[in-house]
Amino acid sequence: MNIYKSLHCRYDGERISVERARRGISMRQLAEQAELDIKTISRIERNQVRARPQSVGRIATVLGMDIIDFIIKEVPNDETDNH
Repeated sequence: MNIYKSLHCRYDGERISVERARRGISMRQLAEQAELDIKTISRIERNQVRARPQSVGRIATVLGMDIIDFIIKEVPNDETDNH
């Protein structure tokens, strides 16, 4: 079973950016090592796209982290909140 297919989460692009900078890795280096387009990395870091788990998994691997480290814990919207 592919773990990435079972994950339906949002990911923290800002944390990816911070961790990348902390390691002294440029966006271009991260893109090359994760085999992703630099535009994809940029959009993920700025939370402009809902990142695919496969992409975040590749990024996490390059950063020496786990995909779980980038999951945003969300509370599901309750329909009663729509006043």
